Amino acid sequence: MNGVGFATFSSAASTYAMGGVGAARGGGGGALPQDAGTPAVGAVVHPPGCACASCASCSGSGSQGASTSGTSNDEKNAEVIRQLKARDQNVRTHEAAHLAAAGGLAKGGPSFSYQRGPDGNLYAVGGSVNIDVSPVAGNPQATIAKAAVVRAAALAPADPSSQDRSVAAAASQMAVKAQSELAAQQAAPAVSATQKAAGGQAPQEPQASSATTQTADKASGEQSQQVSPAGRRLQAVLAVVAGGGHNSSLAASALSVYA
Repeated sequence: MNGVGFATFSSAASTYAMGGVGAARGGGGGALPQDAGTPAVGAVVHPPGCACASCASCSGSGSQGASTSGTSNDEKNAEVIRQLKARDQNVRTHEAAHLAAAGGLAKGGPSFSYQRGPDGNLYAVGGSVNIDVSPVAGNPQATIAKAAVVRAAALAPADPSSQDRSVAAAASQMAVKAQSELAAQQAAPAVSATQKAAGGQAPQEPQASSATTQTADKASGEQSQQVSPAGRRLQAVLAVVAGGGHNSSLAASALSVYA
């Protein structure tokens, strides 16, 4: 990871041996044969004009040996340059694949590490691309879509590095978490609607009771309006008695008539 919210896609740098200097690093190139013009470690170096038996035996073929050594160096340098050119092309293709798939999530262009070849030119032997991998705050749906882009960008090259695969795995985990958050958001309105529906049915029972009471009152009024003429006369007599206009015997006589 390259800071909070960012990931780095990288292709491992490889150092190619030139002139017998070391072995390749990072799995690229491999060790090249030692330069014939460079003494091996621990070898005895004879000064110019040495009169020892070994130097004397070689003095007759000195010019031919120098010519052979020069040809050998040229061939080795040419091989180193060929390897560096191939690595340079591979690294640039790798990072270009990341950049194209990342789109707007990429933070700038690719960066490269270089090695100078025996011809004096610089060749890319490693590279990286930074990409935004932070979740979209409060929007799990957008986070899921973003995670898909990050994963595709990480695995875009034909030969993803271990770092690329780590970024892809992190993007998958981010998508799983966002899926869970989205499911929770989608379930919340359904629960709320269910609770609202259950709460709205409770007050209906008192309303039904009130309607029943009104119906009963209406029926009682209709019954009172259906009193017979004899009954209405009886009510009038009783009203007179109650007002003190007649004595109780008159009221009793009226009651006996309508009994």
